[in-house]
Amino acid sequence: RALALDPQFTHGWNNLGKAGGGKGGGQASSEIACFQRALALDPQFAIAWYSLGVAGGGEVGGQTLRSVDCFEFALALDPQDANAWNSLGVEGGGEDGGWAFNRIAIACFQRALALDPQSAQAWHNLGKAGGGKVGGQTFSEIDCFLCALNRDPQYGSAWNSLGGAGGGEVGGHAVSRIDCFQRTLALDPQNARAWNSLGVEGGGEDGGRAFNRIACFQRALALDPQFTHGWNNLGKAGGGKVGGQAFSRIDCFHRALALDPQFAIAWYSLGVAGGG
Repeated sequence: RALALDPQFTHGWNNLGKAGGGKGGGQASSEIACFQRALALDPQFAIAWYSLGVAGGGEVGGQTLRSVDCFEFALALDPQDANAWNSLGVEGGGEDGGWAFNRIAIACFQRALALDPQSAQAWHNLGKAGGGKVGGQTFSEIDCFLCALNRDPQYGSAWNSLGGAGGGEVGGHAVSRIDCFQRTLALDPQNARAWNSLGVEGGGEDGGRAFNRIACFQRALALDPQFTHGWNNLGKAGGGKVGGQAFSRIDCFHRALALDPQFAIAWYSLGVAGGG
């Protein structure tokens, strides 16, 4: 309705895009088309550049732009945008104001946290990058995950990452690796990586039901049949059924290598199993 009344309303176009797209000015527009329309009206609209980056990029002014390009444009216009710094880091870094971040995405997350120390996502990403200094204080990988969870205890991915790092203390309670993976699955039962991690730990519980390690790997592969680590781990556990089909140990390693011929661990596993 806002765009029907004012088709030149850039914030309206940006918000319509964030809502998934729709009819604006009598014409149907996709999510990306809405951001492109906002930028056609105002190429200095930093928020729309950020939104286009989150959507994967697109063509603006006859030039095809990647997500990284869009985040760089957003930061050139608004260097204080913590979300854009975080997103640029996730993409591996880039350039802003002549400073190169492509080799150290950590710097992007640190910049995001300097601007917004309450960003659970930026803390999580800094942890995944190995940790670093924020506000003059050094934070380890685990410290970062704990900071993320202290800010958002419902952050499933941060629970999974904390489990992968060995667990820790959250809210005054010690949590083991298994506790972390189970907490992840309580928040997100569709997290294939958490199912795989729980299987690596020997299995555990979800929703009051016990799952052994093979059942965990099978659940991970039911959710993501392209998950190479899941196939390798199922093979190491002796194989099992996925999608109604039985896979032997060697079949699993073959499947992992068919998906990723550069997967060194699966080559090793296949060798240990006698080759194939």
